[in-house]
Amino acid sequence: ELDPRNPTLHPVLASAFDELHQTRNAEAEWRAALALDPESSNALDGLSRDLVLDKDYAETIALLENPIISGQRTAVQSLNLGLAYAGAAKPNESAKVLRDGLNTSPDSLLLANELADVLEQLGRPDEATTVLNLALTMHPGDLNTEVHYLRTLVATRSEKAAQVGQRLLLTSPHNWEVLYLNGVLETKDGRLQQARVHLAQSLDLNQASAESHGALGLVLAQLNDMQGAKEHLEKAIALGDKSQHLREILSKVLRSLGQAK
Repeated sequence: ELDPRNPTLHPVLASAFDELHQTRNAEAEWRAALALDPESSNALDGLSRDLVLDKDYAETIALLENPIISGQRTAVQSLNLGLAYAGAAKPNESAKVLRDGLNTSPDSLLLANELADVLEQLGRPDEATTVLNLALTMHPGDLNTEVHYLRTLVATRSEKAAQVGQRLLLTSPHNWEVLYLNGVLETKDGRLQQARVHLAQSLDLNQASAESHGALGLVLAQLNDMQGAKEHLEKAIALGDKSQHLREILSKVLRSLGQAK
């Protein structure tokens, strides 16, 4: 109030509001900072982040596509702009922005993982795998990226998937998604008993996983444990799994139990 044109005060207050999850107040302070310095990287980072949290994708795009800053975006700004384009159902634009950002900031794991997600949505999983592989050469051992890499390998039915899955089982045996993905691989290989064990362990760690419930239900159906299959398939559907294949298997399970509607 005493010194409203002091360029250092608005970002400090905006950060404090963000810490308190008072996003609207934070946005007002970030805007005040930008009014004093339109090219402030700190303010552009903060405002774009808050706008994405508010799902105000159009405003985020307008803010960060400004020609004055478009050639010098920070990694945070590239990420937020990519998220905004993805949220606005413009995945091609998102992929371009994220790739440009990653070329400028090749060590950013956030950019690499988001770009891989968008490439998968665009039906380009091989490119996603390449992006994640490069990210892991720079950040070996990053668990989130390694799990993402394994998930992409499983989706593309890569021959590398089993090897990567086994390695992650040794290094991260209590990660629910590592257990789930290994269970998926074992199911495809016909190792149903081992898949059953790993999928059950996955659910012990994360009961809210529709994927694990569905995968275990399918395995139990193949093992003729129809009651167990019914319970897990119904749970998967209740948790949001919309797979038609899952519903078809559940119908067969219900008929075998004499419970078909």
